[in-house]
Parts: sequence; C-alpha cells; structure tokens
Amino acid sequence: MNLKTFGKKVGKGIAKNLPKILVCGSIAGMVTSVIFAVKATPKAMILLDEKKQELGTEKLDVKTIVKTAAPAYIPTAISMVASAGCMIGAMNENDRRNAALAAAYSLSESALKQYQEKVVETIGEEKEKELRQTITLDKMAKQPEETPVIVPAARDASYDQLVECYESFSGRYFKTTVNALDRAMNGLNKQLLSDFRVTQNDLFDYLGLEHTKNGDLLGWDTDSTLTIETFYSSKLDEDSMPCMVLDYSTPPKWLGY
Repeated sequence: MNLKTFGKKVGKGIAKNLPKILVCGSIAGMVTSVIFAVKATPKAMILLDEKKQELGTEKLDVKTIVKTAAPAYIPTAISMVASAGCMIGAMNENDRRNAALAAAYSLSESALKQYQEKVVETIGEEKEKELRQTITLDKMAKQPEETPVIVPAARDASYDQLVECYESFSGRYFKTTVNALDRAMNGLNKQLLSDFRVTQNDLFDYLGLEHTKNGDLLGWDTDSTLTIETFYSSKLDEDSMPCMVLDYSTPPKWLGY
C-alpha cells in the first residue's frame, strides 16, 4: 500500500467517525482543563501573595486579582475553548448528517409513493393489495417465529378470543384480540389528529409492545396523511394455528427528530 492510498483511507476513516472523534476530543479537553486548573491554583496563589507584598496590602481588589492570577490559568482557558469547539463541531456535524439523511429519506419516500401510485394504476387496487399482502407474508416467513407475548391490553379480554399476531414493523409476535387491535389503531389516529404527528413507539404503546431503538424517528404526520390505514393478512404458524399479520397501507415517514 503506497502512502497516497494510505492517506485516503485514513481520511475516509476520520470523515466517517468525525462526530465520535470530536466528542472524545471534547471529553479529553474537559479532563485536561480540570488538571490544568488544579495545577494552576497553587501558582496563582503564589502570584497573589507576591502581589500583596509588592503593594504592601493584605487585600487585593477584583481587577488586580484577575490581572495577577489570569496568566496561570491561560492553559486551562485554552483547553476549555478547545473542548467547547470540539463539542460544537460534533453537534454541527451530526446536524449536517441528519439533514442529509432526512433529505435522502424524503427523496426515497417520494419515489416510493410514485411507484405505488403507478402500480395501482397499472394492475388495479385489488391486485396491488394482494401483492402487498404477499410481500408481507414473505417477510413474515423469513422472520424466526418467537413465543408470542400476551400484551397487557388483551389480558382481561375474556369476552374476546386471543389471536396470535405478527407486527410487520418490528417483526414481533404477540397475542391480542381483534377488538384490542381496533382500539389501538383508533387511539393512534385520534392522537394523530390532535398532536399532528405520531411515532412508531406511540403505536407500540397502544399495542402494548416495548419500544424499539428507532421508534421515535419514524411515524406519521398530518402533512402526509390524516388517517393511518392498516390491512390484515393471515397464515398458519409453525403449529398450524391461525396467525394474523398486521401491516400498514400508509407507510411511516422520517419525522426528523
């Protein structure tokens, strides 16, 4: 590997991990600032004592104290400024990357919407729905089946039959009732109209499922839809028992926070 190729790889590595590097630099700067401040204090005390002897006084005014002790704390000040600069740089870089990610997601969302509209126009609404159901079932077939949990919203539903359900966003299996699912989607749509946006984690709250790591980043807002529409498919699980598949006609979008 020649020097030029090595330099390019190092540069790419730095650019890729720049926010992490800046945060580490900020932390190192803060630690260094504390060390410098601890070391500078005895020096500053000596300078102040010498100044008192020079002026023949036991008490110095604030201006004299600052002017006398400041040189001892110059390294501390430089370290603190560098630390703050690293932190600001990391925040700016993260903002820039988030903006780029949001723009890329918006372009992908627009392209997907156009594609879906063209598919409906070409093969018809019913065929398009069948196609989406087939895709969802294929996705479910590739997802390892886990022991479904009974969500809290359905634990006391003695009047309604528990059914196994597969949630297509998170790929999780759980047991609930049809009425509990309907109540969850009604509650989510009501919150959408009142708050103007809801997240996937809001949906999981209504379904009684645990939050996911990125569940606050994706969701729906009233700029793109006023109603979150769902559709259900069904298949037999590994024990040849019916399993309902929950999917969404209105896909989530990047919410940008």
